[in-house]
Amino acid sequence: MCRGQLKTIDNTSIQCLHGKVPVSKTNYMKRLSAEAWTALTSKYDGGPTLAKGDYCIDCIFEMGRNVVRAHIYRDQRSLMKELAEAALAGEPLDGKLYYISKSWLQQWLRRKNIDLPCDADSGPTASLRCPHGELMPELAPGAKRVLVPESLWDFIHQTAMTVKPDDSMGCSAFPSDAEPCVLCSVELTEAASSEDNLSGKNAYSADLDTLNAVVDMLLCEKHCKLLERPPELVWKRELIFQKSAATGGLTLIAEDDWRLLCEDWGGTESKCISASIEIDNAVEDNTIGSYKEMPISEEHMSDEVNVSLSRRAIVKTSPQVCEEYPSRRTSKRSKKATYGNSVNLNVSGSTSIYQLKMMIWESFGVVKENQVLHKGPKIIDGETACLADVNIFPGDILWVTDSKIHENRDIADELLDPNLDVQKAEEGFRGTLLASTISSQAISEACSN
Repeated sequence: MCRGQLKTIDNTSIQCLHGKVPVSKTNYMKRLSAEAWTALTSKYDGGPTLAKGDYCIDCIFEMGRNVVRAHIYRDQRSLMKELAEAALAGEPLDGKLYYISKSWLQQWLRRKNIDLPCDADSGPTASLRCPHGELMPELAPGAKRVLVPESLWDFIHQTAMTVKPDDSMGCSAFPSDAEPCVLCSVELTEAASSEDNLSGKNAYSADLDTLNAVVDMLLCEKHCKLLERPPELVWKRELIFQKSAATGGLTLIAEDDWRLLCEDWGGTESKCISASIEIDNAVEDNTIGSYKEMPISEEHMSDEVNVSLSRRAIVKTSPQVCEEYPSRRTSKRSKKATYGNSVNLNVSGSTSIYQLKMMIWESFGVVKENQVLHKGPKIIDGETACLADVNIFPGDILWVTDSKIHENRDIADELLDPNLDVQKAEEGFRGTLLASTISSQAISEACSN
């Protein structure tokens, strides 16, 4: 009997479709004696009367069938899960194959403790069906697909139709030999071509039929010199590494590769931009000694030692880089500073102002003579002092402006200058506050901050 303050007794809420009491409603019942039930019905009326024999046999059998179906579904799903994992891993599959949405299958695999099909099992190929009812091209957004064996497709299709019998569009079958929609392919091609034209990617496609045309594009018409700077190189542990440019640019290749390119693209071997590499050994680090004389194990190799074993490799090109061409691409490096671009530099307290300016020169293309360094309202002068001497610590933010007083020049000229005099002073306490010229008041303020 339902509990609560009611005008009449209503037991319909605990009855099943068969008019009896299912097992799931036993917690909502209260068993009364025949005398108590007679007294209640005489006072409140209502019903129906439910006795101890009014349990529903049909619901009990249905519960048993659901348990069996859940066990069967879990077993089948565990077997199909292995096939799905193999399909996503790209393993070779036998028999007839079908396309299915890759993202849908990944979500299907992530679900756990599934006893019966649910709404998430519907629409396995909904994202692969185009508006024309055919297979969507794979380059379309959300149309990534994967091939699955026929047994897995039958299981997924049957499960999806069980959940949504009327959703035939979301369960369209696409065999492995199905061709993408021609109309959608044309639309995607036109959209991609239009986007490339707007971004300028196709600006020179008609002119680059031969390799000679590519070489001509890299040379200044007025001075017949190179418009772009060669890539930066680093010589480290007897090996030369080529730094990849962030936005395109030149790259170095071997002479044999150049011959092969000339054969494939109709180029002239003699019409090339040659390059020679020179190792700069001008900058030395005497704090750890000569690396050839001191054996260093890999496990004890620190970042400081790695830096000391690195030398700068200078690239000399023929023809040389044109410094007079106004729209040379490398001029964008100097423009970066005017638009407030920033860069993170790896320094320490013993890094000199000169070394910091060289890093800024390399990052932004501003020659060190034109650099005006600021830390807040303070201007950092000189080149011989280290960062700790001028109260610059790791994590500080500096900003630099270009005075444009001196003429721009290549950083390689600075590194290869034979008159470059590197000061080698006693540095026992350099980079620490013991050798700093900061007042005790400034030190206490820094510590309190």
